[in-house]
Amino acid sequence: MHEPVKEGLEDFLRENGSPEFAAHLEVCRECRGEVERMRELALALRVLRADKEMDPPTGFYARVAARIEAQSGPSFWSVFLEPAFGRRLMYASATLVVLLGTYLISSESSEPLAVSTTAEQYLVEENPAMGANPQQDRDVVLVGLATYNE
Repeated sequence: MHEPVKEGLEDFLRENGSPEFAAHLEVCRECRGEVERMRELALALRVLRADKEMDPPTGFYARVAARIEAQSGPSFWSVFLEPAFGRRLMYASATLVVLLGTYLISSESSEPLAVSTTAEQYLVEENPAMGANPQQDRDVVLVGLATYNE
């Protein structure tokens, strides 16, 4: 089907076609056959259309909603709303808190935690004689800081 026919087909089927469209149909045999098939299809669809708009019977929507609700099973989340489940969850949580508290209290040691060695601690440990000569101490600290690796 050619471009002018594609663009104006709906208008032509509604009988509001442009003169260019009609001129193209007179010349093009392929488009004329295609439009004729479309016209027959549109006529067949018009025959199937109801004469008046139909409303559903009274209570239709209520019956559909009731049927949908009756067919649907219980939700996964409804388990969490049961009182028995809530009680079990509360007891399990309390037991877990007691067990974790007991473990933390029993595993706590009285030894202080080891602190990482800082540069100052390293210098004092490496040179226990520091403090006698301030100039020498400055030189030792400067060399120690320059060569310090963590």
